[in-house]
Amino acid sequence: MTDSALSIPRVTYLEAAASAVDLIGDERVASRWHEESVLPGMTMGVLAAHLGRSLTQVEFLLDLEVNSGVDSGPDSDGGREAGGGPGGTDIAVIDASTYFGTFEGIADRESDVSRGVIRRGTESAEKGVLAVVAQCRETLDRLRSRLAMEPAERRLSVAHRPGEIISLDDYLRTRLVEFAVHTDDLSLSIGAAVTSPPAALAAAVDVLVGAARVRHGDLAVLRALSRRERDESDALHVL
Repeated sequence: MTDSALSIPRVTYLEAAASAVDLIGDERVASRWHEESVLPGMTMGVLAAHLGRSLTQVEFLLDLEVNSGVDSGPDSDGGREAGGGPGGTDIAVIDASTYFGTFEGIADRESDVSRGVIRRGTESAEKGVLAVVAQCRETLDRLRSRLAMEPAERRLSVAHRPGEIISLDDYLRTRLVEFAVHTDDLSLSIGAAVTSPPAALAAAVDVLVGAARVRHGDLAVLRALSRRERDESDALHVL
């Protein structure tokens, strides 16, 4: 794959990543690094570091062999061992909406998943704003070249979900959700009006509506979109 032939998810990802890195490097974020963000329990620095993980995690997964059986590493989304294949669990190929739609504990702020997010963000934020910004910019520079070289059929192990693999482009779509949601969180935290690029926002909405369909079924999503009084399961609340 060449620069001129980058897939739409890869182009959109790089645009959203650049926007996110600019926001992380905003002086208003740096000056309020230790202040509370709009997300309870997360400082500005922790939120910025978590936003930056949608860069570092892509690079981390690209460095793994598919179903290599290694653990999820220091920068993973979860704490379970990766597996699959001989001696492990069966292999399942998932898409971006299934990734979120079947993610246990993702909407529960008291879950192990949510606590893990804060813990890892805190560890990164403690390195300081300059280190976090530098890591994000360096990672983005590498990914610009790397994503242009990865084949269209490239797949990744979902390191924290044993036995699952996902195409690179679909994994990037999950990161578009993270960029869109947390760019909005960080922007509101500093009183700015920054959003992910329009294509990234549209992709994020598409993935999340798909995740709602996976989790609750089409009828529940239909009611949530058209008959709120019948929305008994809060079907559009995915994250």
